[in-house]
Amino acid sequence: MRVKIKKHRWYPHVLKNKDPLTLSIGWRKFQSIPVFTMEDETGNSEVNMRMIKYTPKFGFCYAVFYSPMYAVGTTFLGISTV
Repeated sequence: MRVKIKKHRWYPHVLKNKDPLTLSIGWRKFQSIPVFTMEDETGNSEVNMRMIKYTPKFGFCYAVFYSPMYAVGTTFLGISTV
């Protein structure tokens, strides 16, 4: 699953790549290890996903992780376990 995320302003730490997160989507709760990515645009209208080590302080990034299938637009909550 690929989701667009932003770190909450009240959370004091940055989220690190490949650290376990407890995710709550709908009524299910599960643990997964996300890989954080950002869009990297090249000059010839290609869009590549570039892996980043940490989530940006201000701004959005993408997280890719394994999860059960969900409908598009379902909100989720990620809780750091580290």
